[in-house]
Amino acid sequence: MVNSRNKGAAFERDIVNALKLFCSNYDAQIHISRNFEQQFKEGQADINFLNYAIECKRYGEGKGLQASWWNQVCNAAGEDRIPVLVFKYNRADIQVALPLWGILEDEPKDNEKIFICKWPEFIHIIKKNKIFQAYVETR
Repeated sequence: MVNSRNKGAAFERDIVNALKLFCSNYDAQIHISRNFEQQFKEGQADINFLNYAIECKRYGEGKGLQASWWNQVCNAAGEDRIPVLVFKYNRADIQVALPLWGILEDEPKDNEKIFICKWPEFIHIIKKNKIFQAYVETR
């Protein structure tokens, strides 16, 4: 039997490592790590990166975005950060959900308007993030 806590922690580490690799490709010195507080305090994101609050979900069976996951990451993001849900089911690609206002500058803040893409497209979104670009430009 698979330990779901270990499976979730391994997925979080995979996402952190993917973000570290992405940043290193641009020589962007950005601290990225799992948020260990989230294991002991409710309302914390799994990963804090730039202005994103990232929640990771890894499940065996299922499909699509689960409303409870989205509500969890929106609560963790608060008013100041962009909620990002990274999720994966067995034999499926990693998918990422974030609000349209986190991508489009003129979009009003509304967490109900959700954009879902695959991991490579999210990496492209990060490249366009003004905070990330500031790290790259300062090197």
